[in-house]
Formats: sequence, structure tokens, C-alpha cells
Amino acid sequence: MNRHVRSSCLLVIGCLILANPCGLMASPQVDADSSPKQVSEEMWLGTLDVGLAKLRLALYLTLQEDGSYSGRVVSLDQQNATIPCDSIVVNDAKIQIKMSTAFAQFEGAYNEDRNELHGTWSQAGRNYPLRFQRAEKIPSRQLVEAWRGTLVAGPQKFAFQLRLLREEGGETLIGELDSFNEGVNGIPVDLQKTENGLTFKINLSGAEFAGQFAEDGAKLRGFWKQGAGKFPLEFEKISLEKVHTRMVDRPQTPQPPYRFREVELSIPTVAGVVISGTLATPQNSEGPFPVVVTVTGSGPQDRDETLFDHKLFLVLTDALTARGIAVFRYDERGVGKSTGNYLQANTKDFAEDVGLILDQLAQRPEIDRRRMAILGHSEGGIIAPMVAARRSDLAAIVLLAGTSVPGEEILLDQARAMARVSGASEKILDAQEQLLRRAIQEVLRPEQANASEKPQDAPRKSAEGGEIGGVDAEAIEKALSDPANYQALVAQISTPWMRYFLGHDPAQDLRIVKCPTLALFGEKDLQVTPTLNVPSMRSALEAADNSDIEIQVFEGLNHLFQRCNTGLMTEYASISETIDTEVLEKIGDWLETRLARRQ
Repeated sequence: MNRHVRSSCLLVIGCLILANPCGLMASPQVDADSSPKQVSEEMWLGTLDVGLAKLRLALYLTLQEDGSYSGRVVSLDQQNATIPCDSIVVNDAKIQIKMSTAFAQFEGAYNEDRNELHGTWSQAGRNYPLRFQRAEKIPSRQLVEAWRGTLVAGPQKFAFQLRLLREEGGETLIGELDSFNEGVNGIPVDLQKTENGLTFKINLSGAEFAGQFAEDGAKLRGFWKQGAGKFPLEFEKISLEKVHTRMVDRPQTPQPPYRFREVELSIPTVAGVVISGTLATPQNSEGPFPVVVTVTGSGPQDRDETLFDHKLFLVLTDALTARGIAVFRYDERGVGKSTGNYLQANTKDFAEDVGLILDQLAQRPEIDRRRMAILGHSEGGIIAPMVAARRSDLAAIVLLAGTSVPGEEILLDQARAMARVSGASEKILDAQEQLLRRAIQEVLRPEQANASEKPQDAPRKSAEGGEIGGVDAEAIEKALSDPANYQALVAQISTPWMRYFLGHDPAQDLRIVKCPTLALFGEKDLQVTPTLNVPSMRSALEAADNSDIEIQVFEGLNHLFQRCNTGLMTEYASISETIDTEVLEKIGDWLETRLARRQ
């Protein structure tokens, strides 16, 4: 599932303390005419010290005409990840700010001159002192030096770019690392540079590098250390003109002017949520057109399902409109121009949004309501059958890497598959699975978890040897030795979305889907493995007496349907292809045939 794009990255981190998993969270947009008028905006700068890292934050407070405040927090060291402020209460010299999308809040007090805020940042049950200062601008940083290198760690390759900067008015060098394969830029590093060499450390992941300059100063040779691993790594100095923010181009991404027409739609769904999206129609025809609604994978996604600069749904839109099929793609709740709170919703809520979107599209004159279809990727492949099982007007559904077993099994299978391809031993795989099973049990079945061993009561070495039940006891003890790490794992899988995902069985919906169904999988997909999902997918659809089902596994393709080497997420960004052309043709041919039947 896309939600876990960064969860298994070897070198960077899992979830940054401020950024959401996919880095796409944006402040909900509202109609300007209904918003209170802005009077003034203040900017405050502070540094949040979370122990493993120091993160620069910019707090923007906007005073409205009615005396209320709105605002946002921007994490400058996390690709400018933005957190909207849900409520801001100013009472004399005190201020309280709540940010539900990050499960965080700040409580502080102004100093006498009202140019400083002293207080506490609270997040995920932890408190950190934080001081903000009024500022007119964010100090600029000037790039002074850049290096590039590729780390080979077992079956994985990581293309790095190390940038050395100097802050305005300062002399100290600041280091930032870009990991192109992981689609992450600007990772803060603790940097030390001497005449002979350079060292840096990524506190958030525990990784460190130490190297020596070659005689000509053009190369930096050393070793990357992380955990028990130690890998040779050579950086080469590059000119500042060659510094860039991504590794490869995206040749399949359509460029304007597009060969299709677009209109922006705002569709009210439930509880005040307004979904914003784009309806694309074929250029040289007036319709009415068949229409495909695209549904993104997990994590807060924009209408193009943008991941590592890949825009899968924009590429699909270009291909399908060329065949005479309209496409509606949309921002998920709380993303882009859509309102609502993504983190307070689950898959069932998103399915309800899709159903109401279809109802609205069916009323438009350019849409043929008899020929409506859904195309879902990853979590979207769970949502499409949920909708199809509850309505009879759908002409077809397409499932790209859709699941067919409970989420609990998906998560366990995903973790094991990724770790195995990354080179972990079977003992480590078993230890990891035991830890994850225990955390899932605590979230889904707390009464059973309370009756069993607690994490701090982890299995001990038996007198007979170093294994218990075939699992390396030392590995388990190491994994469970830090209760804070275990509780962080529990917190990560305790969100409304994850609770629902873990307990939901997609096969229940697949068993009652009657419309034509195309299910496609990538043979090297490690997030939704075909080995686990294809048999149950076929069994469930056949149980529905569905007369038109097709399931196909494409060799050599990953979760994004790119041609790949290992299937690991670290390859996603480095592959220029957004979607394999054979898959693109298959989707287009199949949909064109099914939608034509309903004319």
C-alpha cells in the first residue's frame, strides 16, 4: 500500500515527526468569499529539539477581521512539510495551537515585548520545550559545494547528493543529503569538514559516513555505517550547475497544452467535506462520454497520485481520453483543494466519497451514466469493490494491485517480503514478524494482548539454547528491549485508517461484485504480493458468479507497475517509467471493450 512508501527505507527514516507519510498534506482550502478577511500575518521561527534531530519550524499566525486566528506550521528541514492549525486560541499572554493532522499541539506564552513565544510542543505523548521568535523572513542558505555518490547495500542501490550550504550571515557549513531513490530531499546531517576529509551523521536514522579526500580533492572515499552494516561509498564533487532535486525525468508525464479538455469540479460529499477534482474529456468530441473515476492508494494523495514525481493518474488520463473515455481524478480529503481531515477517516469513508462522486457525475450532460467505471490502485483497489458491491450501475472496475485478504495479513506479508529481498535472515524475519503480530494484537484485540506477555516481558533465552519456538531469542529481545520503540510502533498502527485496514477483509465485497472486473498485479510487487492475493482474489470473484473477470500478473513489475530489478521501494524514484506500456495498453483495451458494450 502506498501509505508505507517510506516505512522500509534502509537509510533515511520512517515517519518524520512533522511530515505525514507521503508528504502531501496541505491546508484545506475554502471559498474565499466565505472566509473571514485577513488583517495581518506574523511569522515566528523556532527550532524543535527532539533529541535525534533539531528541526527548524516556521509558524505563521494570521489575524482575521473578526478577531480569530488561523495558521500553519512549516517544517523547513522536512521538505517544507506543512501542518494546518485546526484551532488557535490567544488569551492575553498565552496561546494554544492544535494540529490534529499531526496529532500535535503547542502551548506557550508571550514575553513582555511579545516578540518571543516560550512553550511546549506535544506530539505522540511526548513533550518538547520550544521557543519561537518573531521574524521578518527565513534566513536564506547559499549553496557552496556539492557531492554525488551511489551506495550499494546488498541488492539495493541509493543515489545520494550531499549539499554543503552556508546560512545568511553565518560561517558554519550546513549539510543536507538528498536520497533520490527514496524521493527525499534535504535530510539534515551533522557535518564536520577538515582539510583531509569529511564526516556526517544522520541522527534520525543512526547512519553515518566518514571519508577522506583524494589528492586532487575531486573524490571523497569512505564508508557508510548503519546498524551492523558497513558499506564502501565514494562521492564525486560536482559543479553547482549540476545540482538537481530529482534523479531522472518522467518522459510519460503529459505536458500542457494537453490533448484533452479539463474542467474543475467541487463535489460535496458528507459532513461538510468537499472533494475537488478534474474532469478530463476527449478533445474532439462532445459526448456523452463513458467515464472512469480514478481512486488513489493509501496515504493522503493528490488527484494525480503523485509519488516521487510520477503522476500515474495523469498518464492514465492522457491514455484513456485518447480512446474517447472521460476521466475524473480528485484530491483526497484534506489534500490540495479538497476539504476534510484525512487522518480522521478510513477506507469506508473514502468509499462513500467515491459513491457520491459517481452520483454527481451521472447528472452531468457530458457523461453517459450507463458507462461509468472505477479504476483503483492499491487501497483504491479495495475501495472499488466496496462501491461496486453496493450499486448496480457500474459498467466495470479495474483493480491495480488491489488486495483480497485482511489487512493484518497484508501488513505481515509486506514486512516479510521487503525484509527478505533486503537481505534479512530468516531469524530476523521471524523476530520482526513476532514483534509486529504482538503490536497488531494490542491494537485489534487488546483483551488478548493484556492476557499475554507485555513487550517488556519479552521472551528470554531458554536454558536449552538460544531459540524459542524456532525464533532467535536474542533478536527478539533486541527488537523489544526499548518499550518506547514498541509503543511508537503501536501508535503508528493505531490511527483510524490503520485500525480499519487491519481488520477489513476485501474478499467480503469481492464475493458480491457482479460487474466486469480486471485485476492486475506486478510479479515483483512487495507491498501487495501476487502470491498472497491472486488466489483469494480469483476465489472471491468466482464465488460472486461474476461472468466477466480477468486477472493477470505482469512479470518484472513492481507495486507501481514499473519494470524493476528488486521490487523494493527504493527503486521507485530512480525508474524513469511511470507505468509499463503493456499495462497501459491492457487497461485501455479492456476498458474500451467493456464500456462499448453498455452503449
